[in-house]
Amino acid sequence: MRNSMMDQATERLQQALGAIQKRGASSARLSFGQGESIGCEFENGRLKTADSRQSVSVNVEVVVGGKAGQTSCNNLADLDEMTDRAFALARAGSAVHFQAYPPPAPLAEVKTFSERTAGLSRETMIESCQKIVDALKAHDPELFIEAGAGRGESENVLVTSGGVCHQSADTGCGLHAWVQRTQGTDMLFSGFGRSWKDLNEFYDPDVIVEHILEELRHGERIAPAPTGRTVALLSPDMLAGLLWPVQMGINGRNVAKGDSPLAGRLGQQILDPCFTIIDDPHLDYCNGAAQISRDGIPTRRMTLSDRGVLTSFL
Repeated sequence: MRNSMMDQATERLQQALGAIQKRGASSARLSFGQGESIGCEFENGRLKTADSRQSVSVNVEVVVGGKAGQTSCNNLADLDEMTDRAFALARAGSAVHFQAYPPPAPLAEVKTFSERTAGLSRETMIESCQKIVDALKAHDPELFIEAGAGRGESENVLVTSGGVCHQSADTGCGLHAWVQRTQGTDMLFSGFGRSWKDLNEFYDPDVIVEHILEELRHGERIAPAPTGRTVALLSPDMLAGLLWPVQMGINGRNVAKGDSPLAGRLGQQILDPCFTIIDDPHLDYCNGAAQISRDGIPTRRMTLSDRGVLTSFL
């Protein structure tokens, strides 16, 4: 991060937390984050944009009289004003269902920041996208081709009334492409992309090209649609879509609101026994990797479905 504000932000949040507690809040949570990103986009096979972005976020939550008030802004200098507004909003805020934010606890070692990713240049990303475009045009000059790449880094600090003061740093990069082939009234769409926190073998233009070319080759012959009962072959890419209803059902918020059909079904068979689903935030450089939640709770590996039996909610 070129202009890190972590030390300044941490000191400022701790000062604000002390003032909030003196004003009578039973609990409070404050966070600060800043990020930088660069990227490029190709449209119809030509470079369209090459941009850079910076962002800052400041969030305040106070609990007063059993009700929560939340505010946010993008300027650390406005923290006092945001605190006043949070107290005002708490008078008409939603009721909270916890007594206090938890105290600090041991955290797992999880790698989320990569110097290699932070050093990925815009020029390299443009070259990667151009390579994808050239390879796809060599296959079919009439394709409408889009491609893009990006990388970003961020720093965050969380301070709570439970005593948590946690700083973290993250990186991320991604590469993707999408094509449209039009022949008469027939249109075929294909796209593929990958992202990761570390710049490793997942960032590979050749893999993206080959994936799209394979789908284009499969679509060269238009086959008649089958009738009646038939066997459907689904690629591994389809799994996330098929499990989306399950993900919504095990979402703790949906369960608490009574919107989930899986509420009250812990210990019951909800999936085929071939399904064991594990939520693991401790995989190094995984897109969802994290040491701590936004409420200061250490993350942990959780089995959600054990051979099809519902074992936990998120």
